[in-house]
Amino acid sequence: MKEKYNIFLFFIRLVRKMRPNIFILRGIYSIFKTLEILLIMYIPSMVILLLSNNFTYEKIIMYILGTLALLLALRIGNKILNRNAFINEEKFSQEFLRDISNKIVNVPFSQIEDSEFIAKKEEALFPIKTQGTIENLFRTVPTIVQATIILISVLSILLVYEPILMVFSILLAGISFGLCRSMINHEAKTALRSARQNKEYVYYLRVMRSSEIAKDVRIYKMQPFFIKKLASLFGWYVQDARELYRSREFRGLINQVLSVILLGTIYGYLISKVFSSSISGAVFILLVNATVNFNSQINVFLSELLLLNQQIIYLKPLMEFYDLIETKNYKGNIVLEDKIESMEFRDVFFKYPRTDEYVLKGCSFKIDCSENLSIVGRNGSGKTTIIKLLSRLYKPQSGEIFVNGINIQEYEEKSYLKQLSIIFQDFKTFSYSIRENIVLDKDFDDNKLNDALEKSELKKELDPLPKGVETKLSRHDDQDTISLSKGQEQKLVIARSIYEEGSLIILDEPTASLDPIAEEEVYRHFKSITNNKLAIFISHRLSSCRFSDKIIYLSEGKVSESGNHYDLMKLGGDYAGLFNLQASKYR
Repeated sequence: MKEKYNIFLFFIRLVRKMRPNIFILRGIYSIFKTLEILLIMYIPSMVILLLSNNFTYEKIIMYILGTLALLLALRIGNKILNRNAFINEEKFSQEFLRDISNKIVNVPFSQIEDSEFIAKKEEALFPIKTQGTIENLFRTVPTIVQATIILISVLSILLVYEPILMVFSILLAGISFGLCRSMINHEAKTALRSARQNKEYVYYLRVMRSSEIAKDVRIYKMQPFFIKKLASLFGWYVQDARELYRSREFRGLINQVLSVILLGTIYGYLISKVFSSSISGAVFILLVNATVNFNSQINVFLSELLLLNQQIIYLKPLMEFYDLIETKNYKGNIVLEDKIESMEFRDVFFKYPRTDEYVLKGCSFKIDCSENLSIVGRNGSGKTTIIKLLSRLYKPQSGEIFVNGINIQEYEEKSYLKQLSIIFQDFKTFSYSIRENIVLDKDFDDNKLNDALEKSELKKELDPLPKGVETKLSRHDDQDTISLSKGQEQKLVIARSIYEEGSLIILDEPTASLDPIAEEEVYRHFKSITNNKLAIFISHRLSSCRFSDKIIYLSEGKVSESGNHYDLMKLGGDYAGLFNLQASKYR
C-alpha cells in the first residue's frame, strides 16, 4: 500500500511541476458536477412537494425556472472547465514526452546501449502510449472526488429515511468490488507483459519499412521471414488483447446484473412502504433517486478506485525509469577554456557493462604539441572504445585519461565536449537544410560557415544548387530536396566538425564506405586542416596512416607498437605484417 501511495505522489509531483492549474480546474469541475447531479436528483421530489403543498401555479413555475437556470449555469460552467482542463492535460502530455525525451538524451551513453535500460524504457512508456494511463488518471482522480461528495450527500438522506437500503446497496457494491479487483490486477499484468512483445513487433515493422535495407529484403527474399515473425508476435498481441477485452466485458456484466437486482429490490421495498402509507409520494421519489444515485456513485467510486489502482500499477515502471534517468553523475567543475594541447591514456582498463571481457587492458599512450595520431589494430582491438572513453561516453574501470594534464572527469562537461570535433563511422545527416546540418543549434556565423564549406571542399558541391546551403536534404524524392552521395555526406560532416572549432579532431573510420583512393584523399585533406591541432585518425586501411606523426597498434587491449610509419615498418611487427598483407591485395 505504501508503495502505491508513493507512486501516486510521484504522479502528483510530476503534474504540479509542469501544469499545477490542472488540479484547480479539475477540483472546481468536480464540485460543479456534484451540484449538477444532486440538483437533478432533487428536482422531481421538489416538484411533487410543491404540488402537494398547494403552491400557486406562478410560484411553482418560478421555482422550476430558477432551478433549471441554475442547472444550465452549472452545465455551462462544467463545459468551460472541462474544455480548459482538457487543453491543459493535452499540454501536460506533450510537455511530459518532451521532458522524458530530454532526460533520455542526457543519460550516460552506457545506459543508452544497455539492453536492460532499453527494456525498462519500453515497459515505462508502453502503458502511456497504448493504455492511456495519464489520460485515465486525469479522469479517475476527480471522478473519485466527485463520487465521494455525492455519496456523503446521499448517505445522509438514506440514513434519515431508510438505512436498510444503504446497507443493501453497500453489500452489493462490496460483492462487485471483490469480484472486479482480482480481474483488474490480472489486466494490469497482461498489459505490462505485452510491453516487451510490442517493442519487438514495432522493431520488425520499422525494419520492413526501412529504405536502408530494402535491397537486402528483396534480394534475399526476407519478406516471408518478417511476415512469420510479425504473425507470431501479432498472435500474442491478439491473445493478450482478447484477454483484456473479455475481462473488461465481464466486469461490466457483473455490474449490470447487480444493478438490476438492486433496482428490483428498491422498487419492491419502497412500493410496499407507499401502500402501507409509511412514506409519501415525494419521499418515495426522493428515496428512489437517492438509492439509485447511491448505488450508481458507489459503483463509480469502487470501479474508479480499481481503475486508479490499475493505473498506479502501470505507473510503477515509469517511476522506476525516472529513478534511472535522474541518477546524478559527477560532471566535474573545471571549465576548459584553453584548447587541448595534450592527451594521455595512462594504464586504462575498460570493459562494457554486462560483459566480463576487458576490451582495454592497461592501455597507455600520449600525444601533444599538435601531433596527429593514427590508431590501428584488428577488429575488436578497442580503437572505437578509446574514442568513446575520450568522449566521456563511458568511464574506465581503472586507470586515468588526461587532457592538458588534468583527468577528463574533472572538467565541466559542456566546456570539455566543446573542444572535441568527432566524426564517427556511423555519422548522421538530417532532413533539414545543409546549413542546419552544419550549424545545428549553435549561434550562426556566416564567416565560420563559409570557412567550413571551403575547407571541407563542400562549397563546390553547392554551386549548382539554386538554394545553396538552404537546400534541404532527404533520402526520398520529395520536392525541393536532394539526396547526397556518401562522399558528399562525408564532406558535410567534415564541415560540421570544422564549424565546431574543436581543438581535438577525431575521425573514427568515417570513410569506411569510400574506396581506398577517395579515403586517402579525405585523410590527406583533413590533415591539411588540422596542422595546428591535435588529431586522431582511425582506419582499417593502413595506407591512410602513413602521413601520421605517430601510429599506435592495439593488440590484446594495449599498445603493442608505437612510432611513425617508417619506424613500424622497420620493426617488422604486427603493423608491418598487416600493412604488407593489405598492400599485397593491390599487387
